[in-house]
Amino acid sequence: MATYIFGYGTLMNAESRHRTYKEIELYEQVRLSGYSRILNACHKDFEHAAMNLVECENAVVEGVVTLVSDEDLQKLADREVGYELVEVTQNISLSLQGPVFTYINRNPNCVGKKIDEDYLERCLVGVPEEHHERWLEETIIPDVLEK
Repeated sequence: MATYIFGYGTLMNAESRHRTYKEIELYEQVRLSGYSRILNACHKDFEHAAMNLVECENAVVEGVVTLVSDEDLQKLADREVGYELVEVTQNISLSLQGPVFTYINRNPNCVGKKIDEDYLERCLVGVPEEHHERWLEETIIPDVLEK
């Protein structure tokens, strides 16, 4: 058995994904409606803020959907510490043979965390170059982060 995962940050970057798992199937430029991308996920083990999703009725986030084996799903869960696996099947622009999930940090607290330019670049590697500017403009960056 395997699970479909919607990736919207570093999971859009093939090299970053492959450090954790090898996708069985890959669908690019998939749209997730009802959410906005926000740089506000935090964890005690890293100094910078990471990508997250927040519900937003009229918004759309573009990302990838990958099919992940059960064995690799555990590796991915270990990587996504602090995030919760949330089903988003009804919000995906793609019809698949099973449910689609994504990782969301429900209780972010990033006061004083930094914006890491290298992290943003790792995310952007998975975004078509002609969409880089739009991707950055669509990403919410809270005022509580240090630049």
